[in-house]
Amino acid sequence: MGKRGPKPVDVGQLRFEAYLFVLAFYGLRDGAPALLRHVKGGVWKTRLLPELREDELGRPEKVRERILVGKMTYKPIRYRVKTLTVPSTKKALKDACELVRRNKNWRLTPPVFPRPELWQRLNKTRSVAEVRKIAGRIRRVYPLLASLLYSQAADFLAAKKLHNCPKSNRPRSDDKRAQFFSKVLAGLRVGIAPATATKRLAHSSLPDSKTIIVRSLEEGADGVFRVQQVEESR
Repeated sequence: MGKRGPKPVDVGQLRFEAYLFVLAFYGLRDGAPALLRHVKGGVWKTRLLPELREDELGRPEKVRERILVGKMTYKPIRYRVKTLTVPSTKKALKDACELVRRNKNWRLTPPVFPRPELWQRLNKTRSVAEVRKIAGRIRRVYPLLASLLYSQAADFLAAKKLHNCPKSNRPRSDDKRAQFFSKVLAGLRVGIAPATATKRLAHSSLPDSKTIIVRSLEEGADGVFRVQQVEESR
């Protein structure tokens, strides 16, 4: 029999797994807002979208020029909002709970509170027992992340010794470390070595935490919950 080659890697699947893990790491460190979901069509909102010319498609610098000189025209677009981000205040959460109580068409996903101390411990630890202890602390909120950290604790620690693991204490390096760990765990989840996973995803950039926050407010969630939307029940 011929010698088997290396296990084929689906880079798209690997990138998707890494994206899920980086969301979990950012949530562990920074927390995540509560979300309201409307299960029947959503609520109507209006957004002004710029009317682009053919030569502006895919060329943001030309669009920016027209905006700056005040020559951009906008068209109102009416669309349905299905997911709303709830601001992290007691009043907003109380209003959201009241809306869900009075209207069966709304569902509330509670906020995830940050655990930065566990994130820092995960960064610094060199002990398998400590990694598994941290996994046990986050199992309820992040079951997939916790399960993989527990079962692959030794491989996770070995990956921290790779030359491309970010080791600086600069603020930006913290995001890069979360992205690196996510690529490592994505590889372990599909059965490939950390070094191979990070090499295959070297040119696949994961979003930084600031981008994730912006998306949660503008894209991933289609709007921000307002008190006046409590009356939407028709």
